[in-house]
Amino acid sequence: MNRILERESNGEKLNFNDGLNIIHPEDRELAIQKLNEAIEKGIEYRIKKRFITYKNNIKHIISSGKVIRDEHQKPTIVTGKQEKYHTTQNRNE
Repeated sequence: MNRILERESNGEKLNFNDGLNIIHPEDRELAIQKLNEAIEKGIEYRIKKRFITYKNNIKHIISSGKVIRDEHQKPTIVTGKQEKYHTTQNRNE
């Protein structure tokens, strides 16, 4: 993930809010909707979205994952992976 986000590895993982903030503002609502749908329906999710990297580049990403539930079927964690499929130029250029 650090490589995709163009940041130095400092051992810290992204928290939920950090994860939302790297999603392009125009893609954020749909990403949240897909995640909520996965939680509510117990289905896997897959979405194309854009990340804004720490170097201010835009990377087009395919995110996929699933919700892990405890013995009471309560969602406990979301697992997933991010696959880069395209990089665009720096947002400031």
